[in-house]
Amino acid sequence: MSVKGGDCDCNKNGGAKKGAKKGAKKQTPYNKFMSSEIKRLKKLPQYKNAKHTDVFAQAAQNWSSKK
Repeated sequence: MSVKGGDCDCNKNGGAKKGAKKGAKKQTPYNKFMSSEIKRLKKLPQYKNAKHTDVFAQAAQNWSSKK
């Protein structure tokens, strides 16, 4: 186990490995569906003033029934 200045392949500014790719991960089909479904639901009158958690729960339920 190395301490300060050891032979690890991490940088000194946060511990990420050298050469690690940076950037956003590719969205999964679930992420894409949830994003568009939440936007769609929030436009409906019954969800206009609803909490995000309620809208998210309904979107997740819609995802489950879609499968």
